Amino acid sequence: MSVEVIKLTTGEEIISELEDKGDSVELTNAMLVAVNDGRLVFIPYMQYTSAAKFVTIDKKHIMFIVTPVESLIDDFENATAKVTKPRKSIVSSVP
Repeated sequence: MSVEVIKLTTGEEIISELEDKGDSVELTNAMLVAVNDGRLVFIPYMQYTSAAKFVTIDKKHIMFIVTPVESLIDDFENATAKVTKPRKSIVSSVP
């Protein structure tokens, strides 16, 4: 899988891990790319559904697929990285 930016026919731009499946593409960890106060932000795609983790999109709904610049790939990988909660508290209370 590679990280790509997909422009849908609806105008939405999605950054995602992408796997080509012939007539469709499978997206994993899909995020909408939006602009807020002049900065790019990622918004989980359809975060209220299972599409937030995995979705298949028919290629007829895609205008184009492009490889993002390296800094955007780094930002995406940081945004989708799994954070593991420590087993023990590293904070101690002061009596």
